[in-house]
Amino acid sequence: MRMKLKEHGKILTLRKFGKSLRSQITEYMQLNNDDKIIIDFDEIDNVTHSFIDELIAKLFWLIGKNEFKEHIEIINANEDIKRVILFCIQERAKDEFACAS
Repeated sequence: MRMKLKEHGKILTLRKFGKSLRSQITEYMQLNNDDKIIIDFDEIDNVTHSFIDELIAKLFWLIGKNEFKEHIEIINANEDIKRVILFCIQERAKDEFACAS
């Protein structure tokens, strides 16, 4: 499955929209367990932290690091988007560990 984010505009915002796309991914994964999912940021200029938190960071923690690395591929993300993705995953990790304490 290739999720072409450019079909939704050049700037991706809204937590609700990220959650909707994450739901599509998790539903697809349940039906097609062995398939790789490509999240394509081609032609995306900017994203909000809330969008990435819902789409990528929550997915990362929902399915786990190993499953994420095995089944999810992020391509064509510019340097700013890569920084937002990394930041959101790290922040969610802090939240996950804080809740576990």
